[in-house]
Amino acid sequence: MRIARGPGAEVIAHRGASIQHPEHTIDAFDAALELGADTIELDLRATADGHVVVLHDPTLVRTHGDPRAVASLRRTQLPASVLTLAGVLARYAGRIGLLLELKAPDAPVDAVVAQAAGVHGVVLQSFDRAALQRAVRGAPGLAVAPLYRRRPTTRQLDRAAIRAEGVGVTHELVDAALVGAVHARGLRLRAYTANAPEELRRLAGLGVVVLLFALAEPYRTARLTSFVNPWADASATGYQSVQGQIAVGSGGLFGRGLGESVQKALFLPEAHTDFILAIIGEELGVAGIAVLLFLYGLIAYGGLRIAKAATSTYAKLLAAGLTAMVLCQASLNVFTILGLAPLTGVPLPFISYGSTNLIVLLAAMGLLLNVASGGAAHLRLVATPSRGHAPGRDRSRGNSGPRRTGVGGGRRAAG
Repeated sequence: MRIARGPGAEVIAHRGASIQHPEHTIDAFDAALELGADTIELDLRATADGHVVVLHDPTLVRTHGDPRAVASLRRTQLPASVLTLAGVLARYAGRIGLLLELKAPDAPVDAVVAQAAGVHGVVLQSFDRAALQRAVRGAPGLAVAPLYRRRPTTRQLDRAAIRAEGVGVTHELVDAALVGAVHARGLRLRAYTANAPEELRRLAGLGVVVLLFALAEPYRTARLTSFVNPWADASATGYQSVQGQIAVGSGGLFGRGLGESVQKALFLPEAHTDFILAIIGEELGVAGIAVLLFLYGLIAYGGLRIAKAATSTYAKLLAAGLTAMVLCQASLNVFTILGLAPLTGVPLPFISYGSTNLIVLLAAMGLLLNVASGGAAHLRLVATPSRGHAPGRDRSRGNSGPRRTGVGGGRRAAG
């Protein structure tokens, strides 16, 4: 799978594919390559004996549970999983771009310059301007990019244009004026954001060349990417997708028989809701799924026919929209079960357990039937008595008229 990108955009894997694997590890970097990232961003710190290691935090407490500072430890005292810059360059240089961030105040400038100078595709970035200036003096051919926590001034951009290849800011600082100012100086603009799809679209619309982002919640990206190869992690992120495919595959052409599913009892989570189609495939086989799809096809045919026959534009759009809602929901659920789409939690219309979804779908069918009937209500004008008048015979003599005797309704006077 290749990562989707806009024109001119560069996809940067923040600390590798750090959503799928622990950050700054070989697995995370290899996954970034497989996903089609253009560049890997990694953070650099120095050990007590002068080695350059790939770590973001000043201590090991978050990543390894060790509260000691990295700068106080020798390389041999660090966990074996901690990578060195030399090892990363040997493995990835020339295969993917490398965006190296010097972490102040213990930035190992000289050691980094000695190892990264002359390596193609390496860019050095930092919030520490003095560290970047020192790196430029040590290796004039090394590309650098200053980072800014506040909006860079015109003077700062002019200085960056002399030597830097780009600048980096947080996404809140980006607007059309900043994008124009940065691009006018021939610089690249890297905008940092996290778990904000709308913000990414806004930045892309402004013409930001490079977008660097990471999803805040790991399970979200895992759900969106595990369907590509669920068997690679069949016991974790790909478990449900794998069990669903096993259920469909074990059903064969005509299935095991009604009520004979094994997956729904022991293995497949949410078998009665999102993955009910897998159980249908296991118990009724491909034939059962084909019959179900045929029924959805009848809904599509009927709904589109109703939309075509509707007399008003509103009725046409309503009928087409309701039909599309049911079909899109059904298609996404089918694609999910077959491993053609990520797990999204969309139920199978009219089949999956869930009262809310069923009520909405039944209401949609009611509207569709109303459009089919012409959508006309039969009205009848009903006359109502005037205010103050009771229905029927006037017994209050409110009109001051004489009371008329009905037939046989009077009594003869005596004498």
